[in-house]
Parts: sequence; C-alpha cells; structure tokens
Amino acid sequence: MSASAEAHYCLPQDCRPADVEAALGALGHVDFASLRREQLDVVDNFPGDIWADGGLLTRTRSGELCWWHEGRCALSLQAPSEARFWWEVPASPLREQLQRCIGLWSLMTRASVGLARKPLVLRNRDDKIVVRGEWCELAQMQTRFRVTALRGYAAEFARACEALERIGGTLVEPLDLRQWLGTSGLVPQGLELKGPYGIEAGEPAGAAVRRMARSMFELARRFEGGVIDDTDSEFVHQYRVSLRKLRSLLTLMKNTLPPDLPARAKGELARMAGAMGTLRDLDVFLLDQERYRQMLPGPFQPGFDALIAQVRRDRQRALSATRRQLRSTAYARRCDQLLQLLDAQPEYAAEAADKAVGRVASARILKRYKRIRAASLRVDASTPDAQIHAIRIECKKLRYMLEFFAELYPRSRLKTLSRALKRLQDVLGRFNDVSVQQGFLAAYAGRSQDDAQRAAIHGLIAVLHQDQLGLRDQAETELQQFAQDHVAANFSAMFGRNGA
Repeated sequence: MSASAEAHYCLPQDCRPADVEAALGALGHVDFASLRREQLDVVDNFPGDIWADGGLLTRTRSGELCWWHEGRCALSLQAPSEARFWWEVPASPLREQLQRCIGLWSLMTRASVGLARKPLVLRNRDDKIVVRGEWCELAQMQTRFRVTALRGYAAEFARACEALERIGGTLVEPLDLRQWLGTSGLVPQGLELKGPYGIEAGEPAGAAVRRMARSMFELARRFEGGVIDDTDSEFVHQYRVSLRKLRSLLTLMKNTLPPDLPARAKGELARMAGAMGTLRDLDVFLLDQERYRQMLPGPFQPGFDALIAQVRRDRQRALSATRRQLRSTAYARRCDQLLQLLDAQPEYAAEAADKAVGRVASARILKRYKRIRAASLRVDASTPDAQIHAIRIECKKLRYMLEFFAELYPRSRLKTLSRALKRLQDVLGRFNDVSVQQGFLAAYAGRSQDDAQRAAIHGLIAVLHQDQLGLRDQAETELQQFAQDHVAANFSAMFGRNGA
C-alpha cells in the first residue's frame, strides 16, 4: 500500500464527527482535533483569466494562496493580505504562474465559501499512527471524510474504510473544488475582451457590424466602475482600448453603415477616450518606474524620486477629472445618445450593407495587408520614423480586423498569421513607446524647477534614445519579414476570393 493512497467518502446528512469517532474507535484510539472553520475566497482578475485558463486560485483570510490543479492544491504560499498584483506576491513558482496568467490586472475576490475541517488520527495499541483522516464540511455540499493510508498499515486502512461504509459512507471521487464551484454557480462568468460576436459569414454586413459595435460599447462601459474605484490601471486601459476598437470598426467597415453614423459616433467616442488620455499616459510611466530607476546611476536617484512624486500628484488630479466625467449627467446622456445612434434603423441601405459580412471582411483584411506590405518593402535606413509609426497604425488596424472577425475563419490558420503580425507589432509598439516616453519626459523637463529632477529626466531621455536606435533596426528587419512572399501567399489564401 502506497503512503499516498486515499479514499474519499460522502457521509449521510445526519452523520456527526462523534459517529465517525465511534466507528473508528473499535479499531484503536482516535484523536479528533478541534473543528477549524475558515473562509475560502476564490480570487481572479476582472476578466476571469485564471478560471478561463482552467485554473483556480483561493486565498484564506490568513493570507495563504493556493493554486489548484486537477483537484489538488498544487502550489501554495503565504502572501501579504494586501497583495493584489503578481509582483506583490513573494518570488515563487506561484508568482510566475500569476504573472503569466493575470498580467497587469489585480486580483479580486470572485466568490467565497465556508470550509470546516477536522483532522483525525487513528493509533494502534503501540500508540503509533496507522491511519489519518479529515472531516470536511463545505457550504451547500454533503459532508465528506478523507481517509489516508500510511506505509505498512494497509490492513488498518482497509478496516477504517469498512467502518466508514458501515455508518453509511459512500465511496466517491476526490473533491474537485473547481468542478464543484462551476456546477454550484458561485463563480461569475468571465469577461471576453475579444469577442466572439455571434456573427456568421453569410449574414448582411450592416446588421453584423452594428451588433458588433453595440457589444464593444457595452464592454467599454463595464470598465467604468473599476476606473472610478481606481481598482487597477487596466480598467482605464481596457476602457480606452474598447472605444478605440469600436472607432476602428466604424472606420474600417464604414461603407456597410449609413454615411452619418461613423462620423457622429467617432466624434463622441474620441471625446470619451480622450478624457482619459492623460491618466493613461501617467499610468504607463508609473508602471515602468522600476525599469527606469534601474537605468539611472545612483546620483540621479533623488531627482528621479522627485519626478515620481510629481507624476503621482498629476495622476491624482487626472483621476479626479476622470471620475467627474464618468459620474456626470452629460456623460450618461452622451452614452444614451450613442446607443440610440447604433440601434436606429438606417433610412436607406449603405453601399455594402447587404453584402455578406464574410466577403466584406475578407476583402478589407487583404487590402489592409497589401497596403502594409507595399509600405514595408519601401522601408530602409533613410525612411523617416514618422513613416514607421504610420505603418504601426496600419498594423494595429489589421490586427483589429483579424480579431473582430476571427470566428469566421479556421482558428489554426488564423493563428499562424496573427503570430507573424504580433511579432512585428511587438517591435513597432516598443519603438513607438520609447518615442512617446521621450516626449512625455521632455514635457516634464520643460516645466520643472528642480535641477536634480531635470538631470534625471535628461538622463532617462538619453537612455531611451539609445533604445530607440536599436529598436529602429529591429523594426526594419521585422517589416521585411512580414512582407515576405510566403506571408503574402498565406494572406491571399485565407482572405482571397474564396477566403471566407
């Protein structure tokens, strides 16, 4: 008998610890510990990425985090009760798991269950432990008892199992907490940030695009509460991303919509997202502050500390302005008007409104790729940075189109194209980020009255400029890779005349 052998029993509803103690008492001396009650919180990020990935993370009120896999606590550690981000968890495999899964989102309680445990040991005449067990009560579930064998005491384990069966215990599978939570309905549904939108390739493009637009706007509004509560920086980011995607959808598919709809809606969306632009810029800088700190030699650290303090004060002012906007009656009225605009039946059909959405989307995607490819093939060392940034924007629109209409295409083939595009976007995105951050820092240098702070800022700008030069070379290389014939052939095969 292996030391790890276990049996799990579901006990009758009227069974009490005293009944188990009496049943096993005939086999030896029973030591039942006192009943330990605890609250078990199921924690996840706002979109529910841990749950969607097949995992489960729980936290006790004492701060123990446990990552469950295949019904068992596979990783656990004691973390500060206030730890909400992966980087606030002590260095460990669990922290690495969280970094991969939740990104920049914070952890929050998604469900809570009451758990009661009562450990037991059975001793023989020589006072040696021959069997271990545990009484377990979980809210809304029948009581369970787990009995564990110890090496060399197979006979005692078998007799303990027989005793539990005599008092009505039924042998069951080990408790899978994730499975139980799923069937109990205690864990809320996750949030899909990238569709699907329930569209079909053959349906009219106008109706499909309007339905997608409404879904994107409703998604954006789900982040408002987290922005107001300042839960974490991702709420601001995802709010703005959702609105930006919606604007792109209306632009890229504008000939499926009435001519006045995209222009009117885009103006409102730009105002909504723009009101949080400053807040987002400050968040991006603060998220990177430790990396920036490591770039600067020791003498620059006091000036950098002063800069961080100033950025934090500016962020608080930007957050206050954002909160006022989201809570205003004017904002609520604009949201209602935008929904009415998206829902209103068009007075006449747009140019491509009645065409199959799959055909329209395929044509737009292929046209966008060909435009990027032609521009990429013209890039060389003499190409101005502004043109590189213009291609980056075109790549972003292409990625949005692949994301918007992903459900219309074979997943495996689309994944290959998306992976090639992501590689390019990663480099172009970093190239743009260092440019933006230099401008951000230059603005602070221009208004700073602190010599140490200005010195730290100019030091950072110099380092970022060196990074930019290296990223520029990488960008040229990746653009050439994305323009290669085999990539072009894959796009043509997927999105050509018979692509959708």
